[in-house]
Amino acid sequence: MAKTIPEELIKEIAAFGREVKRLQNNEIPEEKFKKFRLQQGVYGQRQKGVQMVRVKIPSGILNSEKLRALAEVIEDYSPPGKGHVTTRQDVQFHFVKLDNITTVLTKLAEAGLTTREACGNTVRNVTSCHLAGVCQTELFNVSPYAETVAYHLLRNPINQDLPRKFKISFSGCRSECGMAAIHDIGFIAESRAQNGMLEYGFRTYVGGGLGSSPRLAKLYSEFLPFEDILPTCEAILKIFDANGDRKTRSKARMKFVLEKWGIEKFKAEVAKEIANFTEMGKVYPPLRGAAVIPLPMSVTTPAVAVNKSAWPSHPPGHSDYEKWVRTNVTFGPKTSSVQIKLTLGDITVEELRGLADIVDQFGPMEIRATHQQNFILHGIRPEVLLELYTALDQVGLSGSGAEKAVDVIACPGADSCQLALTSSMGVGAAIVDTFAKELPDYEDVDGLRIRISGCPNSCAHPTPFGRRGQCRYPRARKTET
Repeated sequence: MAKTIPEELIKEIAAFGREVKRLQNNEIPEEKFKKFRLQQGVYGQRQKGVQMVRVKIPSGILNSEKLRALAEVIEDYSPPGKGHVTTRQDVQFHFVKLDNITTVLTKLAEAGLTTREACGNTVRNVTSCHLAGVCQTELFNVSPYAETVAYHLLRNPINQDLPRKFKISFSGCRSECGMAAIHDIGFIAESRAQNGMLEYGFRTYVGGGLGSSPRLAKLYSEFLPFEDILPTCEAILKIFDANGDRKTRSKARMKFVLEKWGIEKFKAEVAKEIANFTEMGKVYPPLRGAAVIPLPMSVTTPAVAVNKSAWPSHPPGHSDYEKWVRTNVTFGPKTSSVQIKLTLGDITVEELRGLADIVDQFGPMEIRATHQQNFILHGIRPEVLLELYTALDQVGLSGSGAEKAVDVIACPGADSCQLALTSSMGVGAAIVDTFAKELPDYEDVDGLRIRISGCPNSCAHPTPFGRRGQCRYPRARKTET
């Protein structure tokens, strides 16, 4: 059922439509429109006259209604008929005509989805571990904190014209599934002992980033209390906004401010900004959603054990199901999580609709886009595991090998991206095909991930076995590698 769109959003979409008309009537230059377009999550493509639309999904959290909305707009306005899950837990789709963008934005908004600030010099999608809330090693569920930050900064004036893009992530434990080290701000759930009790907060890193000049984030705080998350984010953004390099794009990320100043000066400047907020009496919103802030607990409180014996045994002679359980299912004390492996992050309209039906049929459950370019279902009851596998198989989503060697990660590359130097999707497809035809026994190798990026921006993220598009000019002739 379509939701009522907030008046603010109706005006925002209408403003986009007016800017499109101004561009088409030659009333504004392309460069001025580009900035406005990117702020709305719309990228140009290599192909003229069509756009890529990126949907911003904080922590990757979706539901069946949103899946169906994605299916509808992709079917009606994106000729390839497929969506692409990104390594930032977004969903994007391509080849959308500029005249159709306002309709697409409206249909997405009716389902509670937005593209705002998914691109451009803004705070991009705030990500978190896709096992947040169910992971056996997490200290607490970080998703509510990620969502609070995401929605507080969405349309926030502080976030509309930064020197360069800005990325924030949340991880639930030191395993760092949220990849704090490569983010402008990376939060990792932390605890400390206080009078025999555990107090919860975040270990915080700043200044990470990839691209042609990668940098690992520096430790900003060993323990940041919950109430300091939003003031710290705003203070860092203000410092970046005022001091980031706006002349040299290749030096514009926050990592270069940190490199120039050093971590101690950076921390001192952040402290000054936070003190200013306090002096002004600035008030911040409460934790988003129904989650409860973790209470202090005894240092000796034992963890809950996982009893796999309570789960149904595999049916005899069903090797595909057994393989799927082994590679795609994560067991919890009472329920499990099931990864849905997508080939190179792509999902068709039919698969989106089938997945939405499955979420309704087997719910209540939570579905998320993962930064491994897959989907994951949380809250699967033990008695329906085989039935769920059968339902996924019927819609073509029962592939095994999630997060194994065969689960290749690739950005869209030169198929559509203006920045790409090589066809990362083509290379990725060839690798997947090679596994199927020549290396089937190695598809489920654990600890080996293959990632393909079409340019030095490394959108597929680093890995011990990766490929990145580059070029050289031997004898004045461009060569792609």
